[in-house]
Amino acid sequence: MKTRIWLFLGLVPLLSLQSFSETYDPKPKADIQYAANAIRHDDLSSSLISSSSAIFLWFASDHGLDLTRALTRAYENRDTDELREERTRRTRTQDEPIFWPIWVDAAVVSTALDDPEAALAYIVNATLDPLCPDAPFLHVLAARAYLRLHELDKAKASHRAALKSASGNASKSFQVNYQFVEDLYNHGYSGEVFEEGSILGDCAKSAYPLERAFSGYERLLHAWSVKDATRIESGLADLKEDLPQITLDRGTAFERRRYDEAENLVRRIERAQAGNEAVRMILDEESCHFDRLSGNHLGIVERLNPWIQRYPLSKYDTLTDEEILFAVRWVYATYLAAMATAGRYAEAEVGIEEFLNRVPFEDSPGMVVDMNLWLAWTLHRQGRYDEAVVQYEIGLQLDGSDSPDIVLPDYFTKTGIPKGLTTNRKTFVHYYRNALAALGGWEAGR
Repeated sequence: MKTRIWLFLGLVPLLSLQSFSETYDPKPKADIQYAANAIRHDDLSSSLISSSSAIFLWFASDHGLDLTRALTRAYENRDTDELREERTRRTRTQDEPIFWPIWVDAAVVSTALDDPEAALAYIVNATLDPLCPDAPFLHVLAARAYLRLHELDKAKASHRAALKSASGNASKSFQVNYQFVEDLYNHGYSGEVFEEGSILGDCAKSAYPLERAFSGYERLLHAWSVKDATRIESGLADLKEDLPQITLDRGTAFERRRYDEAENLVRRIERAQAGNEAVRMILDEESCHFDRLSGNHLGIVERLNPWIQRYPLSKYDTLTDEEILFAVRWVYATYLAAMATAGRYAEAEVGIEEFLNRVPFEDSPGMVVDMNLWLAWTLHRQGRYDEAVVQYEIGLQLDGSDSPDIVLPDYFTKTGIPKGLTTNRKTFVHYYRNALAALGGWEAGR
């Protein structure tokens, strides 16, 4: 049998770890972070060693979801054109078979590239390797791809397959359900989450306390969003009952985050009920999640308008309470983006310009970058392409203010940079390219 490409990558020592002896100290969090950092900051061709090593070690473990999410986010931070080229290079089979972690890595890359057909093809290739474990998170990737293709029944089948693969491991089963809920949200199927007999209802009946707490968290935040005092009180009571039953001694980083979220929500709602305005503002801003899922952007504007009236930006520099300042920034950023998305471009333009005049960059660098890009988008939507291009470039340059890539001639069209401040760069680079195209193509010197 011919030597696999895996050996060519210099990963022979890792093959001896398949037994995972009790004396081996795994350090999964460190391995996952190392791989994600390599993808973000190293040459893509060399980062494959780190990413596929982490996949080999942890993809089938309780840490598989943390790994998948971390690698996907890291790949989303890279330029899409470079990523496509690298994916082609990695999956060029020729005469040598490719070991399953490289196919899984290609599926993760395809997920980051929003290429669900390719993701599904690479998942199939991974499963053809007899050494590929029946890892639940392989089915999770498939479910997400099917949702992206609007094939809900196939997504549900993949979710069931993931649960079957995780059978007997309560932590994995919870992670599978959590990710499916998030993917249903992100692909326009929020009704599947809350309706009778839904996945969230199944989580509420779970024997695993942390999974029940997750369901309680979602239901409690929803109750706050509709100002249902009865459901808020019952939701608080349920979470207070479940939280003390949760044991995290051997839990994953994923489980720690879910526990902290639920515990934090209980504390925040109790503070809000006691009259803390900053916490009430943030809870109202978080509640916009449900408006956004239903496409009700004017609902966001209406929900947050009382806070906009109470804290006008003209008084921003007179505020001294850091919690209030933090909440005001978030409320305005969400309010103005929703106003723009709802088509009220002229109002959004005026509001965003005032935000940028009042809020110093150092107060919230990422938010100021986003507001610059939203301003460009409002100009773009009004057909003011020359102004929009200039404004996009201001925002994209601010985003890379700490990046050495700023000297590259194609900087403004790069969809991913090592130290970007915004998570929305890819989207706004797409709009920037469209604005340039509306002016007749690429302009010299840009």
